[in-house]
Amino acid sequence: MGRGLGNPVLVLKEEELQLRVLLQQVRRAGRAQMRQGLQLRTTLDRLWPGALGDGKAYRKAHPTLPPLLHLVDSRPLERETVRVLLAHCPNPYRLRELGEAGIRQLFHAQGASCGPKTAARIYAVAQQSLLPPPVMATILADQVQADFALYCAYETRVQTCETQAEALLRQSDAAVLLTFPGLSTTLAARYLAALADPARFTKAGQIWSFAGFDPIIHSTGNSQVQGKISYKGCPYLRATLYQIGFLAAQHCPVCIECYQRALRRHPSQTRALIHVANKANRILFALLRDHQPYSLELARRV
Repeated sequence: MGRGLGNPVLVLKEEELQLRVLLQQVRRAGRAQMRQGLQLRTTLDRLWPGALGDGKAYRKAHPTLPPLLHLVDSRPLERETVRVLLAHCPNPYRLRELGEAGIRQLFHAQGASCGPKTAARIYAVAQQSLLPPPVMATILADQVQADFALYCAYETRVQTCETQAEALLRQSDAAVLLTFPGLSTTLAARYLAALADPARFTKAGQIWSFAGFDPIIHSTGNSQVQGKISYKGCPYLRATLYQIGFLAAQHCPVCIECYQRALRRHPSQTRALIHVANKANRILFALLRDHQPYSLELARRV
């Protein structure tokens, strides 16, 4: 400190300090929610094998086998069908006893919609599954309900902090992010929350690597080959960047061009959206670095 080798003191305004604290809470609660979601799905798989799954991936891996029924095929913890079952009746033995009519009454009692097809699907999944012994199923069902209650608590905490952060974001220097086409206040807050301190990044590529989107490099002798993405990073930021890329591919002119070029090179929407997310990340980093609103000239330059 005496030789002037320390870092400069960061002086923040009151609103910026409050925003930073709220974003830290969003980041911690978001990570805790993701961990809790993984634990919940693991316990549910022990209780009710095959209830959740990816039908498309299963058909691709086993094209000669008959398809399996699942409650839902994607984003299970966001679907009303799964959430009602997790909260009120996760035990598949109980669903077998209720039958299709009882399942519909269960949903209607909770104010949720459930038609004959949905009830038949839930009952069929419960019937086809190879379940643990009833005593073990009862214990696991209680654990699933407790895990889901904790998951919902984290979810509520994230939503509350995000709502408070959104109001402060519009009054801070980071409000330039909101000039990016298609970027909502919620996604901007999540992007900042995942970065923690944007000043610690000197290049947009560092943010990309921190998210785990950097490719794996295979080196042999004098050759280097890029493989798949490493996934060694912050999954919260990775999911946020992918959502930003999805919206940017619909609203940002420069990102729309990037999306179309990526599709021409390889007909994969997922890979194309990752390319768009990379472009959007470079634009957002430039907005934060230069404290300038979005413009076509800036977007094409980065």
